[in-house]
Amino acid sequence: MPNSKISFFLILSFIIIVVLGLSVRDKNSSVQEKPQVNINGTIVYVDIADTALSREQGLSGKLGLKDNEGMLFIFETSGMPSFWMKDMLFPIDIIWINDDLNVVSIDGELSPETYPTTFSPSEPVKYVFEAPSGFSKKNSVKIGDKVKFIRVLGLP
Repeated sequence: MPNSKISFFLILSFIIIVVLGLSVRDKNSSVQEKPQVNINGTIVYVDIADTALSREQGLSGKLGLKDNEGMLFIFETSGMPSFWMKDMLFPIDIIWINDDLNVVSIDGELSPETYPTTFSPSEPVKYVFEAPSGFSKKNSVKIGDKVKFIRVLGLP
């Protein structure tokens, strides 16, 4: 009888360890599988705004971003989109990216107080990357830098 209790607890312990291991792996892999933007070797995990509704919402209402977080706006075609700081609760950098994945313009350290001023790139873009305020300076991002997308579905 005692051997059956020991066997039962060993089997139960094994099952619990396997289940916990899988849940930890799933949590870690979900972060690792999240889309990323790489500028100058700096990796930033991004939320994607690729619909009219998600682009309109953007980061509005969000409380802030960690140093390694941002938002990538994806447009169907290149153009001259305008962004503003409506309902923003924290300052950001806006990095404008063309079809060739080159930085073409940077608007840094934009505060919510700039609303209703609008910001646009210096030339047509297909992508817009919003990062925490000061990201561009901290990571020496400049016009002409090449951007890489990692795990952004359907993109290079």
